[in-house]
Amino acid sequence: MYENQLEIIRQSKEKEYALRHDLKNHLYLLSEYEKNGKSEEVLSYIEKMDQFMTVNEEFVNTGNEQVDIILNYMLKRIKETGAELDVKVNIPKTEFCSAFDLNVLLTNLLENAMEALEKCSEKFFKLIIELDRGILHIRIKNSFDGKVKKEGNRYITRNRNL
Repeated sequence: MYENQLEIIRQSKEKEYALRHDLKNHLYLLSEYEKNGKSEEVLSYIEKMDQFMTVNEEFVNTGNEQVDIILNYMLKRIKETGAELDVKVNIPKTEFCSAFDLNVLLTNLLENAMEALEKCSEKFFKLIIELDRGILHIRIKNSFDGKVKKEGNRYITRNRNL
């Protein structure tokens, strides 16, 4: 997970350096577009600059290093299943629970979702994480193959490794 996050940081720094290096030229072109009343070109050019700065491997950037590392690694793996991702994370930058507990909780939840996604053809994944008044809310919604194992009123895992 840390290697993945270091690669994201490296890519981000490279793109930042490249944009900064050519910033005068970008600003000159944007001002010329504006002087000539080409507002559509200004917006299009700004959108291209934004796309250039986007790091493909970074799904979240909350400022909370432990959460970013876990989520970017796991969301990359989930995306590799072919799932459409819908992710919203609103948490403080400061540590709000132990990194160990957070790692166990998030990786288990996300690995379960990933296993379910691998078994179905239409794939969607939605994740919402927020901290509200000291309570961590995690909502995950994902597609699965529709098969459920049940004994009475209890749901039973289909995982053979348990």
